Amino acid sequence: MKFRTEIIIASSLHEVTKLFADQDNNQYWQSTFVHMQRHNFDASRSLQFFKINGRIIEVNIQVVEDNLPLNYRVYCEMQGLAQKVNHIFSACSQHETKWVMESEFIAESLIVKIFMLLLPSMFKKQSRVFVQDFKNFAENMKIQPNKDKDKDFSNDLGRLI
Repeated sequence: MKFRTEIIIASSLHEVTKLFADQDNNQYWQSTFVHMQRHNFDASRSLQFFKINGRIIEVNIQVVEDNLPLNYRVYCEMQGLAQKVNHIFSACSQHETKWVMESEFIAESLIVKIFMLLLPSMFKKQSRVFVQDFKNFAENMKIQPNKDKDKDFSNDLGRLI
């Protein structure tokens, strides 16, 4: 399933891409973000953990192309699903940036294929939330990390192991 999400951010292209490129900012705008582990030998890879519906989801992320401020392509793998994402940034004006996120979801399990067929809006809605949360962060620069996330993560990680 392929689709495109677009949003205008009231901040300069330079500021938007600077905030987007800094993965340490994920905790401030990705509401489900819990923790990230950088790959020891490959800077283009990381393992990120998200808490969704009370479960910890492990996502392997590989940066395929880092050509910021123009675009940023990643490949994400999680249980039963892969996602190719191309983030395209362009200046609308000196103080506005257009962000286009082109997503392709690839179902790797029958259950996910059924969800994609029956509920494609679920994937589109989550992508819209993702870009809206970043827009709010970039425009307001409100950094309010959830201090309880590390505690929750350690408890949930123990259940995964």
